Amino acid sequence: MTPEALSSLILARYPLVPTSIHPAERGFFGETFCVETSHARYFAKCDGWKEHQKEFQQSLPWVHTLTQAGLSFVPRVIPTNDHALFVEQNGVIVALFEYVDGIHTEEYPLSWLFEKLALVYQTVPVAPQTTPFTSAVYDEFCTRRAALCMDDPIERQAARLLDTKEALFAKHRQKLEYWTRQINCLSLPTVLTHGDAGGNCILHDQTLSIIDWDSVRPAPPERDAWFFMHRPAQTAEIEEALARAGFPYRLHPEAFAYYAYHSFFYYLCEHLRAIQSSTGKQKEKQLHLLEQYFPSWIWDQLQAADEVPEQ
Repeated sequence: MTPEALSSLILARYPLVPTSIHPAERGFFGETFCVETSHARYFAKCDGWKEHQKEFQQSLPWVHTLTQAGLSFVPRVIPTNDHALFVEQNGVIVALFEYVDGIHTEEYPLSWLFEKLALVYQTVPVAPQTTPFTSAVYDEFCTRRAALCMDDPIERQAARLLDTKEALFAKHRQKLEYWTRQINCLSLPTVLTHGDAGGNCILHDQTLSIIDWDSVRPAPPERDAWFFMHRPAQTAEIEEALARAGFPYRLHPEAFAYYAYHSFFYYLCEHLRAIQSSTGKQKEKQLHLLEQYFPSWIWDQLQAADEVPEQ
């Protein structure tokens, strides 16, 4: 969506008059914009990715609930003139948020993040999770892998790369299936989780805000914590922060192992989806990102998951 088209949309659907619209310094270029008015700034997110739009739309009522509950570290969704939380135009979903000043960073005390997440866990009641955890993400990976087009040179390279990792996939599939069985034997609480909070924080004057709630959903706290649980000191720091904020909880290593192996295949699916939906230079870039996945940040988590004792 162009800034001109976005300006027309905002004028027609929102109680705002933009004075300037330009690409935002955070988020995906061409999909996120800073909207200036005479009295405030806003963050516009324009989602044209069909496979992501449903998740994005479903996240907005949760974000609205969090801000209505007084959690000021969550950016507020700006309603339209007719009180909708998003607008659809020409196949693009557009939502407008208050703009959060500061630096998009991962350099902050971990305790700050989980003290805030603990407030989310306690503020928004959700129904207990009744659907069992599954290893279906592996089946999705196999489906996307099989759909790679051998007539496309980039997708053919991706397929050949994956062929060299067959033994690794078989090993991680076995681990995923084992820890799926184990996590389903635990009585874990269900809270409202962000899903990727660690990489989506804005720091401003020693104040932390949590942005990009697209993947918000009810789940156990380990869905937010597993990114950090490969280091015992960080696990302890998280538990201490949760307790200080009124949510005493012991993180389960079995759940960490499940999320580590589940995420290994989940992010593979995301890489393949990006390759299959891209063209030109962007497609080449996505192939390069897939190549960098072997190895990448998730390997520390997988090594730590291998050390979790099996029953």
